[in-house]
Amino acid sequence: MLYYLASMRNMLHIGGVLLGWGLWATAAEANTVDITMVPTEDGRLEVRLRPQEAFDGIVSNVVFTIRWNASSDVHLGEIEQVAPSLQHVPLMKSDVEIDADGSRYQIFVSVGSTALNWTDAAWAAGQEYAIGRIAVEGGPTTFGLVNDDWTDLHNGSFYVSLGGLDQTGEIYEGLSTGVEAGRPAGDDLQVMPNPTDRESVISFTPKEAERLDLQLVDAVGSVVWQRSLGVVSSPWRGTLDMAPFAAGVYLLRLHGTDTEIVRRVIRK
Repeated sequence: MLYYLASMRNMLHIGGVLLGWGLWATAAEANTVDITMVPTEDGRLEVRLRPQEAFDGIVSNVVFTIRWNASSDVHLGEIEQVAPSLQHVPLMKSDVEIDADGSRYQIFVSVGSTALNWTDAAWAAGQEYAIGRIAVEGGPTTFGLVNDDWTDLHNGSFYVSLGGLDQTGEIYEGLSTGVEAGRPAGDDLQVMPNPTDRESVISFTPKEAERLDLQLVDAVGSVVWQRSLGVVSSPWRGTLDMAPFAAGVYLLRLHGTDTEIVRRVIRK
């Protein structure tokens, strides 16, 4: 399957001429497409594309890989898509989940042949477009869209082709560090206000008595703040001062023996 995808990727580059997709080459020449991933309220992962320029042609090819901890009993399930993404970016899993060096990987791919303007659809510059929601079986755990040594070796690094032309952008919002999704381990972890440039209130109710720790992780995976809470058996409230930190996206991680919850915190 991976060999097929590599061959298909090469064919798509040629296909801009051989298959008549060169019609959209001019519109795509200056365009690049970025990708991000966000958790939904029901515990799924929503993948979004963001074009830098307007586009209404064929999204020839999309490839991306999601990575999470292989020690977790968590797997990715069904992909839900609705129109118009279902017609223009038809997602499927490439092969099975693969464990390597402590991580679990799942590659996703789309091979499109329907132009957006054939269904009166179009992408506006700088707008996010959800291309699918991926179910999480088990959890919660931390997921990330990644380019790393493993994805390079297995043809799974992020890639976009528009009209047969390579228009790959970047993985943005610091999500290489991860987003949490899946069924909650206990009552919801709340951070209010969020976004903020000052003090926020953290609150949660543990499912059962447990020794817990809090960590704040920056976009490159470094722990910039941490607090040991000891054994927590009842609703807990505390504060987190975001004023000392640079503007950007952070992850607040609550973890213990049986608990792993991550929330995204934005420093304005």
